[in-house]
Amino acid sequence: ATGAKYNSLSHYSFTGAFKVKVKIISIDSGSITWPVSKVLKIQNTLIATRDYPFDCYTALSGLSVQLDVENDELFTTWEQGSNPGQNEYDLEWAWVDESATDNYKSGSNYLQNLIFENNSTRVSITGTSYKIPLLYDDTGRIFVRVRPVQLKSDGQRVEGKWTWIYDDANQPESHQQPVNYYYLNGHEFSLNWQASTSFAEEGKRKSVVQYFDGTLRSRQTVTKDNTSNTTVVAESFYDYQGRAVIQVLPSPTLNSIINYAHNFNKGVGSDLDGYPKMLYDRLNNGDICSSSAKPFETSTGAANYYSPANPEKNIGINQFIPDASGTVTGEAYSFTETRLAPDGRIASQSGV
Repeated sequence: ATGAKYNSLSHYSFTGAFKVKVKIISIDSGSITWPVSKVLKIQNTLIATRDYPFDCYTALSGLSVQLDVENDELFTTWEQGSNPGQNEYDLEWAWVDESATDNYKSGSNYLQNLIFENNSTRVSITGTSYKIPLLYDDTGRIFVRVRPVQLKSDGQRVEGKWTWIYDDANQPESHQQPVNYYYLNGHEFSLNWQASTSFAEEGKRKSVVQYFDGTLRSRQTVTKDNTSNTTVVAESFYDYQGRAVIQVLPSPTLNSIINYAHNFNKGVGSDLDGYPKMLYDRLNNGDICSSSAKPFETSTGAANYYSPANPEKNIGINQFIPDASGTVTGEAYSFTETRLAPDGRIASQSGV
């Protein structure tokens, strides 16, 4: 009837049962005269939750580490094992400087309690492999271990044994594993840099590395697009007084390894590498208002991406990439410029 209350769905949920029996006793259709029972539907759903037996004393086997040269990452794999109750894994790694390795030993044996006590990283994943980013300075060793985990239906978490050499006399010899580590020479050890890695569920991560010059001014920020597996570079340039005046738009590269991109952006009108100050710092010429910074060459860097020189400019969504090219072919203004007066105040500032 018009204006009458109508409930299209009604449900009842409960737990602790293994069988459900439903019986319709009566139907109250109120003032409705047509047969309501013809449109009624009863649905019963049982969701079973099971916790299989879990042997927390059995360690995994087959843990191995090898360098993924193409991506400069440590590819870590292990065997799934035959423990029926495990439904995820804890992978943990720690970096130890080569000069300090003796502090983590007892005789000739490494002690996992000391190695993983501080500054270790752990991810909880359901797969049996993971790639560890190698963003560590100088020479050292990355120690790796993994263990099975059971997540019960009530939320309880039960952890198994780590893959390590156990000193426990009760541990069967067949369950003991050798120490796994990888010797690392270090990431860009000749440069000043700072790395930051953020993690999410299932070990998803985002690594960002900032590179600094000798005066600790930020020169490049490099991150990695995990979808395309290529790096993204943003760059800053400073005038003769050490003030940031050129901010280059972030742009992707064809490189899959996070590192400093030498001469990534190249200026027009100079035989020197990169983008020298003479192309954008006009203070020495006394002409800070009318003479703008020279554009980039479109053969490389951000100018190549934000210009018709982009080799994929007509493919898919790349057709909508903004065009920063100037009036002359082969030039692009893929940056913002700030012109500063002699007293340090902003004389003019450009947009993108």
